[in-house]
Amino acid sequence: MTKDALPPLDIPTFEVSVAVLPRTGFPLKLRPDERERERIATACGVDGFDTLEADLLLTRWRRDGVELRGDIRAIVRQHCVITLEELRTDLHEPVALTFLPQGSGLARRIEENSQELVLDPEGPDLPETFAGDTIDVWPVVVECLLLAIDPFPRAPGAELETVVSPEDTQEERESPFAVLKSLKTDAKSS
Repeated sequence: MTKDALPPLDIPTFEVSVAVLPRTGFPLKLRPDERERERIATACGVDGFDTLEADLLLTRWRRDGVELRGDIRAIVRQHCVITLEELRTDLHEPVALTFLPQGSGLARRIEENSQELVLDPEGPDLPETFAGDTIDVWPVVVECLLLAIDPFPRAPGAELETVVSPEDTQEERESPFAVLKSLKTDAKSS
């Protein structure tokens, strides 16, 4: 592992063989047990998940690609960053991703032209690449969760108090440019 590389996440795995995907697609319902939810919560940096489920469909995309579509639903337990009150957030995140094998001609064209891409924030994401003939679905689900979870949750109505320093209470503060003004008047009198 290089100095900049992150350690692998301790999350469940569920590998789908893309070589044998049926024409109608491969429906997949992921329902982790309590222990798996705890591991995913640790990876996501939250207190826990009351519920977590992903309803996905993997289908062929073009000649050798795979499209993953579906929904991720979860009830996330976190603490308010202001009041430290425990919060439960209901998430419903749609998923629409495309995967291409690393050796795919389309994947190479995307990588070669990657320095001059114009990205549409509302448009579809560029295809991800995968190695071998399997795609591990859990890292995809966890990535979508990480993007959907509020990293700084606040309880309804929670606000930071405004702190007033003694310097702010002075009616008339001296301008930092007052010194320059005195230099200007000194130069005129010389």
